[in-house]
Amino acid sequence: ETLTAYQDNDYARVFAKEFFYFNKQAILLTNVDEHGNSFSAYLPMLKDKKTGELKRATALKLVPTKITYNEQDFTQFKISFSENPTDETLAGFTSTGIQEFVTQLQEKDSALVIHTEEAQYWYDTDQESIIKQLPDAPPQALGCGSIQLKSNVKKAKKATKNAEAQEAYLEISVELTPDYQKDYEIIPFHKDPTKNQPAIAAFMAKYISKPFVYLENVVGVEINFNKVFYKPETLRAVTDILSDIQHLDEQLHRLEKELSL
Repeated sequence: ETLTAYQDNDYARVFAKEFFYFNKQAILLTNVDEHGNSFSAYLPMLKDKKTGELKRATALKLVPTKITYNEQDFTQFKISFSENPTDETLAGFTSTGIQEFVTQLQEKDSALVIHTEEAQYWYDTDQESIIKQLPDAPPQALGCGSIQLKSNVKKAKKATKNAEAQEAYLEISVELTPDYQKDYEIIPFHKDPTKNQPAIAAFMAKYISKPFVYLENVVGVEINFNKVFYKPETLRAVTDILSDIQHLDEQLHRLEKELSL
């Protein structure tokens, strides 16, 4: 009978199918420091080889002279497999061990300091910013970002009298990048494309305060029975509750008088 009537009642609801659709909009957030700054402002401008347009690089590559971590200094950044490291702090590490160690270094740990010929760099957890320290100058906050340490195995061709031999080596590199974070938002869906995209943009403007770029948008479907059939509990009026409290107070006063006798 309910199906034939095709009307709302206590246990049935009639909706257009789009009622159950939603936008799952993926975004790439650019995290900022306490002053709203990102390291992206310090990325160099590069010319696109195809279009010729100037675009910001994705990272700033450093040429480290030393890496300090928890009072340990590392000065070898190109380690041949056929040679024994002379740096005592690296002695005993295999190539795999070095790679594992590099990946374990905390990029947002103030104990990690990158030294170059020009300056020192580290991450300040209180300011949520990469700090640049020049000699005889106050520290400069560059904005929220990450210190990326990478270790890659490469092969270098070495010419010999008879043939070309390949020598493998491990190269450790350092890059400074903005701090990006992938996220997504669940937004109501409109079947009219001319309304759906403006609705997404309005939602982002209202709830997202950090810089971001749009990624993929996926339209999903959800049937939430609790939401559709939810019946809010009827709460008692405040005046009735206060009346009960007053009545209980009067009973307590009478009991206290009886006990005092």
